[in-house]
Amino acid sequence: MMVIIIATQVFTRYVLGFTYSWSEELARMCFVWITLLGFSLAAKQRQHLRVVAFITFLPKNIRRIIEIIGVVTTLVIAFALTQKIIYIMQVQIYRGQLTAAMRIPVWIMYLAGPFGFIGMIIRVIQCQLIPLLRNEEIFIKDRKEEIKKEIAKAVPEEGEGV
Repeated sequence: MMVIIIATQVFTRYVLGFTYSWSEELARMCFVWITLLGFSLAAKQRQHLRVVAFITFLPKNIRRIIEIIGVVTTLVIAFALTQKIIYIMQVQIYRGQLTAAMRIPVWIMYLAGPFGFIGMIIRVIQCQLIPLLRNEEIFIKDRKEEIKKEIAKAVPEEGEGV
């Protein structure tokens, strides 16, 4: 939908010489919703940004502790952001602020935040915290050799120029 809106906006602006007043606003709302709802999917698939090269080489028990700290930190931040977005929504509802072109309540765009972060919290608990508490390795499943090869490719050997 967002691609169609943007393509129509570009076509009408550059070919027909006019623009729809609502198209950029709707595309922005679609982008916000897609991005924030994507947090939950990324958490389910464990696709959030992580640097694992260092912890890969740590002993299994220390690695597990670091992974638990990382997951708990993610949950705390997601919960705090959920609370903050809900507060912002309450302010928008109280003020009755409307979007400029479409004249719809601004809080509707902010509503994506709680959905995205609550979904993320549920998925992090389901796909990361519970397996860790069951003593399952969820991030690094014997990838040491693979990571060593990747590091060796990235770091030039002595005598090689950069």
